[in-house]
This record gives sequence, C-alpha cells and structure tokens, in this order.
Amino acid sequence: YIMERDRSLAEKVKRLIADGKLKIGPFYTQFDEFLPSGENIIKNCLWGDRKCRELNTEAMKAGYLLDNFGHPAQLPQVLNNFNIKSLFFSRGMCEVGDNVKEFVFRAPDGSDLAAQSFSYSASFKIYENNHSRPGMPNYLPYYNEGFRPQEYLTYEYLTDLSKHVDHEGIARQFIEGVKSNAHFYPSGIVPLFVGADH
Repeated sequence: YIMERDRSLAEKVKRLIADGKLKIGPFYTQFDEFLPSGENIIKNCLWGDRKCRELNTEAMKAGYLLDNFGHPAQLPQVLNNFNIKSLFFSRGMCEVGDNVKEFVFRAPDGSDLAAQSFSYSASFKIYENNHSRPGMPNYLPYYNEGFRPQEYLTYEYLTDLSKHVDHEGIARQFIEGVKSNAHFYPSGIVPLFVGADH
C-alpha cells in the first residue's frame, strides 16, 4: 500500500532488496492460520515466492508469523515443502505462557521446524515510549473515545514521529531485553522485534 502511494519509496525498497539489505517473503501477506483454508496458506506461500522471483531475490527462509493466535499441527509440513525449516512467532503458546520460548515443532507426518517465540518483554517499542518531541503522546490510542486517525496511526504521523526517536533509549532497551531473556533461548539466539505484536 505504501509503495503504491509513494513510487520513490518503492524504488528505495527495491534497492534494499537488490543490495541484500532487506529480506522479503516467504509469504505474500501475513495471514491468520486458522481463518483461511490449508489451500490458501499454500497459495500464499506460492504468491510470496512468485513476488520474490519478480524482484530477482530469494524468499526469506523463515516462517515469520507474528500475530497468530494458534498454529495448526500441519504447519511444519506446509512450510517444509517450501524449504522453510524455522518458525518465529509471538502468540499461540497460551498453555505454557512465557516458560517455553524455543522448541522443535513437529507435525503428525514427522516434519519439523526449529521454533522460537518472541518475548514481549524483550521488544523495544520504538513509537510508544522512545521519542523526545515535546507534545507527542507517549502512547498510541487505538479504539478509545476521541480517537482521531489523522493524528495517530497514519503513515504520515508515524513518519514524523520516527524523526524524534530516542536512539540511545532504544539501544538500552535492546541490550536489557537480550540480557533479561537470554535464559529462555538455549541456542543463544534471542529474537527481538520492534513494536508490540507486529
């Protein structure tokens, strides 16, 4: 959507992809694993692969499904068929809470993924509390009374807000997030994301 609105941004994104600084795919779009049919998940992977080939790049070989509320048992089988051997996610482990963050996700057919769950406590909220511009709110209201989208979640608002980000604050959060969550990840790889659930 943003690339359609801003052709210069589209060219910048294409350059980052061509220079190997931005990985895209493996999906065409993020999807809720329990809403579409299994066929739709497969087609999403096929379209993602097709778009990557159109841009002369290889799709990222990681199942990056951050905002799903559960994962079907066949997910390793589907992703393995696209040569994807890992899964990164942030939701869908309600029964064990924050105690398990790294494990092997095995499908009924024996296919498996190296799975890692992101820790919310390790995320650094770049737009929520890391800016120093006077008068900017320290939160982003979503559906509360008085919500005015033109002032909050528009692309222009976030672009303006990003000019006033406290980079040292982000670095401190990043380091503390890694230190406080390292014990959950025996592999030594601590996944972090910018933002909350997205």
